[in-house]
Amino acid sequence: MRGLAAGAPALVTGAGGLIGGWITSRLRSMGYRVIATDLPDAKKPAEASEWVPGDICDARFVSELFNAQRPSAVVHCAGLLLFSCENAPRKAIDINVGGTANLIDAAIAVGTHRFVMMSTSAVYGDQTDLIDEHALIGAPHGLLGVYSATKWLAERVGLASSRAPSGPQFVAFRPGFVFGLGQPRSAGLSDVIQRMYGALMRGQRFEISEAGGGERWHFVHVRDVCDAICSAITSEQDPTGVYNLAGPPEMYMSLGEFIAGVRDATGRGGDGSLTGKASSGPRLDMRHFAQRTGFKPSFTIKRAVEHDLDFLSMVTSP
Repeated sequence: MRGLAAGAPALVTGAGGLIGGWITSRLRSMGYRVIATDLPDAKKPAEASEWVPGDICDARFVSELFNAQRPSAVVHCAGLLLFSCENAPRKAIDINVGGTANLIDAAIAVGTHRFVMMSTSAVYGDQTDLIDEHALIGAPHGLLGVYSATKWLAERVGLASSRAPSGPQFVAFRPGFVFGLGQPRSAGLSDVIQRMYGALMRGQRFEISEAGGGERWHFVHVRDVCDAICSAITSEQDPTGVYNLAGPPEMYMSLGEFIAGVRDATGRGGDGSLTGKASSGPRLDMRHFAQRTGFKPSFTIKRAVEHDLDFLSMVTSP
């Protein structure tokens, strides 16, 4: 087995979004040639080696992109989030399932070695216990919305491809609530978290109508997400599988506790209101990925805030 060699071409989809932008920068810093793609109206990541805008739902565009760039690895971050999926189910199927299938087909055609996809822990429905990847999907009440259903089906497409003679080694991550400085490209609870977190980091007021503060989620900082992705594509062992992805155990907390922790760590205050209600999510067991690659998350709220304050100071300095 082998991981991604230094200098190899890596394709990042959804590169204009939160995770896509950060992983583009991280891979470039590791010496890879990073080809970034997103819709033409997306912001080009500053660290991309090449920027090739386009639509992953366009099979011809995807095929031409892979034939021209011949990526050794793909990090697939493109997709519609929760609210956008529920509001436009057909579009959700086209992008989250059809777009993923287009990428997989092209990866098989050119012999891509590794394929890492961002799925979601929303596939577990309204479970709130500590659960691993063997937990029933949508249990205990069978709650599986359009978003989680399309992500689950995309996982199946990827796993099926890994069994093909020339299929890529495939990893799907089921992250908890990702936070960090950045902006997702569609509407969902992740977008809510980014708006709130960005306001807290800058000492600004926020107004959230989609959640109420008592919901419990397993938070994960975007840098832990990037570190996990890098572990998957550089592992000397075949990492094929579906894995939970979350922060350290203490990062399972209520939204209210998260807000209080960020306020304490920044010392900047930041006031706001939460007037809605959302479901809680599960505590995510990450032992399987740790056993496979040795990766362990390390970003607590304190470390995340220190990292992001440093980042803010760099991007706002003259």
